[in-house]
Amino acid sequence: MANICSTYLRIYPKERIHNHVEEFQFYKIARDLLETWGYPYCTPLFMSSGPMGSYLEVAFGEKWSPSGMHNLFEHLKDKIDAIFYRYYDDGGDYDFVHCLSNNELLDEICDPDKIELCRYGFDEIRFHSAMRIDHPLVSQISGNLYRASIHGDYLSFSDYTDMSRSGFGEYKIDDSSLARTDEMKITCVQPELLHTIIAQAVLMEYYYKGRLVTYCIDSDEYVQRGYTSRMRVGERGWMRFPFDRWHNCVDPIYLKYVGEINTQTRTVKLD
Repeated sequence: MANICSTYLRIYPKERIHNHVEEFQFYKIARDLLETWGYPYCTPLFMSSGPMGSYLEVAFGEKWSPSGMHNLFEHLKDKIDAIFYRYYDDGGDYDFVHCLSNNELLDEICDPDKIELCRYGFDEIRFHSAMRIDHPLVSQISGNLYRASIHGDYLSFSDYTDMSRSGFGEYKIDDSSLARTDEMKITCVQPELLHTIIAQAVLMEYYYKGRLVTYCIDSDEYVQRGYTSRMRVGERGWMRFPFDRWHNCVDPIYLKYVGEINTQTRTVKLD
């Protein structure tokens, strides 16, 4: 079997989608163009729409590389303003991000031949620690649970093959969807505080704008909870479960585009 390329699309139409008939037509075209031999490669296919028809979101799988959206973009070029896509090749380490556009703003800042690693943001870490950390950015929630106001970003992987069929963006928590936190390549404003937390905590949760984005368990705690560890008990390490979404994608081109279209009003219906 070829590598599964877990792919996540944000399709921004030139004009808002105003009714269920238009939405269904868009879905049908997307399904026909993105499916391989009648189904997305080794994954379920999920679709949803943004507020007031502002975008369509699609999650699906392809072989080796995310090539299907190029067909989708060419087929609907007169109706699409931009397609942003994140993807993870299960033979690699991290998510990538790229865009295809008919938008003058993006054409000025986006290199069509350059695909970047996708970085994800966090603005808070909640952690369990038996020892109190005295720091102006750390506050106690209750008992040994603390909150730290730390801002930063990291590299991640979004393995769509571990998503359940119950809904868009649901993940299983098991060994097949974990990674070591030392592989996150974290960049943050308060690195000394983060290092202190990692050294003392047994559980960490990374949040962005109030939503959980990554769940981390110390290796010893991981074993005590009954998981099968890849490390020996007593060997210091962290197991990470990513729950990354578009809402915590901090790719600068994506953020600039989203900020721009949020100021626009689209009222004309699609043909």
